[in-house]
Amino acid sequence: MNNEYEEKYIFIKNLEITLLYDRKNNFLESIDYIYREDIEDEIIVITFNDGSCKQLLATGNSNGQNAKEIIKTIYW
Repeated sequence: MNNEYEEKYIFIKNLEITLLYDRKNNFLESIDYIYREDIEDEIIVITFNDGSCKQLLATGNSNGQNAKEIIKTIYW
């Protein structure tokens, strides 16, 4: 994983920690960032405590855009 994707991973994991503090309202279980080198895609997987998942295609997104998309997915 190159530095750009590593920084995105760290940013998203820190956002996950913050959002887990509100799990009684958002029912969040985890957020994972996956970089698929074979197809050059970035995927964010949001898992809720009922086992349901939502996947976001995040290829080329900035950290700010990823944060907006994650929050929108969790709270709306």
